[in-house]
Amino acid sequence: MVFTGGEPTLRRDLPELVSFARDAGYETIQIQTNGRTFASRRYCETIIEAGATEFSPALHGHVPELHDFLTRAPGSFAQTTRGIRNLKSLGQYVLTNSVVVRANCRNLAQLAHLLVTLGVDQYQLAFYTVGIR
Repeated sequence: MVFTGGEPTLRRDLPELVSFARDAGYETIQIQTNGRTFASRRYCETIIEAGATEFSPALHGHVPELHDFLTRAPGSFAQTTRGIRNLKSLGQYVLTNSVVVRANCRNLAQLAHLLVTLGVDQYQLAFYTVGIR
């Protein structure tokens, strides 16, 4: 089961939905997110207790200036990286997603290094494509 969005952590009832999925027999329950809510260790503990087993936060830059520029949310880099650290310290499986665009394409090696340093289990690079008619 994958909870995605929009941003699924905006739902106050997400822990209840995750519990419902667990009770329905889903063994793998993933949260695809911007990762900012996981800066709260308490929230991490709540969603893990509910039954989430995988976390997929989005990190789009290797430094705050780039990530925050791309997300248009000042402070989002700090929140997302703190969330990753919280999840890893709680023994969780973390697979990140990074959208590759013109602004970050020259920094993919640095981004990969950061993700390895953060201890993520898997990282994915999503290349933006435009269809031509």
